Amino acid sequence: MLQECPAFFIPLFYFDSSLPLSTLLGLSMFIVHYFNRSFIFTYLMTSKQPTPLETVISAFGFCSFNGYLQVTYLLTSPHEPLSIVQITGLVVFLVGMAVNITSDSHLRELAARRTGTQYLTPTRGLFKWVSAANYLGEIVEWWGFALVAQTLAALWFAVFTTAFLGQRGIQAHQYYRRKIDNYPRNRRAIIPFLL
Repeated sequence: MLQECPAFFIPLFYFDSSLPLSTLLGLSMFIVHYFNRSFIFTYLMTSKQPTPLETVISAFGFCSFNGYLQVTYLLTSPHEPLSIVQITGLVVFLVGMAVNITSDSHLRELAARRTGTQYLTPTRGLFKWVSAANYLGEIVEWWGFALVAQTLAALWFAVFTTAFLGQRGIQAHQYYRRKIDNYPRNRRAIIPFLL
């Protein structure tokens, strides 16, 4: 919770209903995502392993920096009426968030059913095609945010998220293939049918 909460509280601090609609939309998307990550997701986590202090500190620093960066760019960007690109971005964001949340839920269910060191194969939703559907969902979310925000900072964050979570997805895919007997050989790591 602690490590991602700056990305929730920073935009919340700057939230003002008198801001232009496009800015409010971008701030709202960021706030909703990080409310879920900081509070709901953390509450639902079943892992008993503590997070290393270095991870907490680096994630806290990154989320503080990124939260401030996204807010600064959103507040200082030109304010135009909502465009079809931004509306499309909102839909992309919501689809990505739904994939992310339902995929995380499926992984939690499997973890609860796990016995000993035996891993279970995720099979619901996009897990039929990729090993890291939860990461794919989050990547899609941030590309939707980039379409809405239309700022260099949002584009940077979408690219960063794609690279970072893409790599983690590839690692998860390789891990599953090593640890789970009869893991589907045609399943990709992060992008259905491609990667």
